[in-house]
Amino acid sequence: MVDTFSAVSLSQSSRRKEDLARFVPFQAELLARPHRPVYRMHRYFARRPHNVMAALVEHFSVVGEVVLDPFMGGGVTLVEGCERGRRVIGFDTSPIAGFVTRTELATVNLDEYRASVTRVTKSSRETIRDLYTTSCRSCTESARVLWFEHSMEPTCIGCGVPFVVARAQKVGLGAWSCPHCSARNRIAPQAGMSEQLVAMLVHCEKCGSAVGDPLQSDIDLDRDLSRDREGLIKKLARYIPTAQIPDNNMQRESALHKKGYKYFHQFFSTRQLISLASLRAAIEEEPAALRDVLLLAFSSTLRFGNRMVTRNPAWRGDRPLEWVGTGFWLPTVYLDANLEYEFQRRANAVVKGKLDFNGPASGGESSAAEVASHAPGAVWAVETRSSTKMPLPDSSIDAIVTDPPYGSYVHYADMSNFWNVWLPRDEQRGTGTLIGTTEEAVVARKRFPGAKDSSDYSRLLADVFAECFRVLRPGRCMVLTFNNREPRAWAALIVAACKAGFHVPTGGVVFQPGVSNYRHTARTRRSGSVHGDFIITFRKLPRVDPRSVVRGSEVEDPLTEEACIVRIEQVLGAGPLDTEQLMREFYKSVIPDLIEHIWGLDSTAAEELLLRVDRLDLFNSERQERLRTRLTFDGGLWRARATSGAGKQGKCNS
Repeated sequence: MVDTFSAVSLSQSSRRKEDLARFVPFQAELLARPHRPVYRMHRYFARRPHNVMAALVEHFSVVGEVVLDPFMGGGVTLVEGCERGRRVIGFDTSPIAGFVTRTELATVNLDEYRASVTRVTKSSRETIRDLYTTSCRSCTESARVLWFEHSMEPTCIGCGVPFVVARAQKVGLGAWSCPHCSARNRIAPQAGMSEQLVAMLVHCEKCGSAVGDPLQSDIDLDRDLSRDREGLIKKLARYIPTAQIPDNNMQRESALHKKGYKYFHQFFSTRQLISLASLRAAIEEEPAALRDVLLLAFSSTLRFGNRMVTRNPAWRGDRPLEWVGTGFWLPTVYLDANLEYEFQRRANAVVKGKLDFNGPASGGESSAAEVASHAPGAVWAVETRSSTKMPLPDSSIDAIVTDPPYGSYVHYADMSNFWNVWLPRDEQRGTGTLIGTTEEAVVARKRFPGAKDSSDYSRLLADVFAECFRVLRPGRCMVLTFNNREPRAWAALIVAACKAGFHVPTGGVVFQPGVSNYRHTARTRRSGSVHGDFIITFRKLPRVDPRSVVRGSEVEDPLTEEACIVRIEQVLGAGPLDTEQLMREFYKSVIPDLIEHIWGLDSTAAEELLLRVDRLDLFNSERQERLRTRLTFDGGLWRARATSGAGKQGKCNS
């Protein structure tokens, strides 16, 4: 592999040492910090640690230079870059990414915003409070309901008698014992399945808060709302989504269509739809300059006001456990939270976020071309578009700091539709409708019409990286964070970057541990996923035919099945590891060799490698028999056979 740092021109030797730092790989290992308030205003997927992205911005650029993120996501690179005096540009195919990032970067008059929130709350209060009012169980005075709890009421397969899931004994994953005949019932919520109001959290100003049973008046109101649902949806159609759930990967994973869930409004109870429509209507009456930030609070409220919200008293006490946003899994028992209260909480979160970061010192939103050309007052640009074709001049970007899509881990468009269909329709920004997926770089886990595979993922990454190479200044760096347990994703990423012409300097691959507080979110990925990211530095040097590169020895393909097993045995030579540790150490060892191997391939050989690696299922959690013929998995640890203990070989649970 070419040592690109040694290839730096001698004419650059006169630069200051701190200036030269922009041309060498980032190698520091930082203590990753949890999200700061600006990123807690609204959830987005897979945001990387802000202090790590800030360090990358500072390492590869100086004040006044232009930093690009072609996979903008939740806007961390742009916010951290803007705060540090860089001009920043972000592109993303997701309108929600653009909406969230644009609002993070915007300067908001907080006095006007607070007054606007007060008006919105007051305007919608009469409608919403009527839906969340009851009588105190102690003093009989009027009291506020903080949430209602509803339970599915399926018909028992044994005795044919309906039973309430919340009052039945759970006997397994998705299974309950019928209280009438003890028959085991596997239950998956179906659209239109009967449900019953079973509990409420009631707050009285005099008596405090307590969970209790519903009154007959509460049950009657609930029944009336259910009966009037279709008419109310038609009446409120201007303010609530009527879009159908498309056939996509996440629909298939949750079998939504099979269960009768065809429309996004089915994710919400009638009470929630009325409350959200009331808030939307009130927001539309506010000044245009404040609508985006109000809609941010509204959109963030959706996570707390849908039928996927539950409770876990041991973890959250009486606070609702909001929808995690990584799948559409409807529970058999859900909470209907008070949306006046939840909207106020999210509006307060926006205030905290803006106190943390309230836009750049000067300059508002501009076009990407204006920022790239250093036009007066042009500080930041956010555009909803694919990075396969960037509206930027050649060699106009000083640094690229990004976090590409992680293959099949997150289906951004599928999940973002949940938010996007609730926003006002804007053709230019792409909000208020279903999100297009033609240019989205993902790998589908399910088969459906138009599903992308790893070749589509690689092609799209290659197109983006080719554009990155074009717009980046000569000698400057593209640095990215990446992680995936699947070799095909790594091969696709590295082939795409090498095909674009990028070089990896010596020492250009380092591992950065993740935020310790967020380890539990690893459950949203497949078991064994590494907690943290690899940071890879790519550098733009004059294009070289890889076949002309002279190396001391040819680097063998490190991603054959046999080569992977041998390397794993070598990694385990230092001692047993759990699945996450094994994946981390394996990739720390293999990535540098993979980069060097791919750099020496022509286009045809690179395509053949991608096709072959796509069939490598050695790390597939469902099929690891071949690994277990050479290794021992026992007590949650992998061991090389030569050093394995005498314990019984266990089933691989990775």
